[in-house]
Amino acid sequence: MGSGLPLPPAVDLHEDVSLYYIRTPRGLPLGDFGEDIPGRHGDIPKYARANVRVVFAGIATSVRGLSSSRVTRLSAVYGSRNTWSPVAKYRAPLDMLWEHLVTYYRLSEVYGIRIVERAEDFEDCLRGGWRLCFLLQLEGAEPIEDADDLVLLRRLGVRCITLTWNYTNKFASGCGFGVSCLLQFFIAIGICAVRSHRYASLYSLIGVESMASTSLSCM
Repeated sequence: MGSGLPLPPAVDLHEDVSLYYIRTPRGLPLGDFGEDIPGRHGDIPKYARANVRVVFAGIATSVRGLSSSRVTRLSAVYGSRNTWSPVAKYRAPLDMLWEHLVTYYRLSEVYGIRIVERAEDFEDCLRGGWRLCFLLQLEGAEPIEDADDLVLLRRLGVRCITLTWNYTNKFASGCGFGVSCLLQFFIAIGICAVRSHRYASLYSLIGVESMASTSLSCM
């Protein structure tokens, strides 16, 4: 900035940091998270220059594979895609979840990154108490087999859950346990719900809009 004024503390609301290491990045250079690598979306030096204090660290538990039906569905949302383009598929989301958690806690240990567990941690991060903080965000509820799993996820550091990533699952579609009941559980134990990627989920949530908004104050 030309004025020379210091940048205010910022929050990056979504970055797939663990996915970058778990799955070979498409066209992105692979390297040390502490290095400023040109062309990479995020790393410690880039966050420092932008004064980013907190990163909502995404946990995408999908794998990539071929599926003509899913290519057709995604093309309707994002524009035409090649039939042979790999797409996200959920084969073993729970196993993938553990790999992402291990990756984030390893990065935390090596680089002194704080994993946000409480509202006070978040505020301390914004004040500069840590060089960088991760707020762990599960992207899609596919690994959740039962609502009671949320208790374990919270103890493992997950503080935000995106209900879907483009695909319908048993929670966001209203099948099985149901989105309304799941959100009540979110609020009870202090996990935020994020509405994104899947437009149908928004309509599913209209009936619990006032209830869901209260979860944003929970940690």
